[in-house]
Amino acid sequence: MQSSAEQADGKTECVTQLPGVPQIVVGADRAFTFDHVFSPEVGQDSVYEEAVKPLVSRFLQG
Repeated sequence: MQSSAEQADGKTECVTQLPGVPQIVVGADRAFTFDHVFSPEVGQDSVYEEAVKPLVSRFLQG
């Protein structure tokens, strides 16, 4: 997500998230696939629930 200064300078975002696919595209031609991709609008609570909580649970189980 761009800062207000970047927006004021007319900068454009260089990372695009592909909808429905855990993949991002950097620039026009560099694609990277991950286990999870979160949009800039997603809050920390959603990131924790999806990506961190299962790891913590497994860690505590030994």
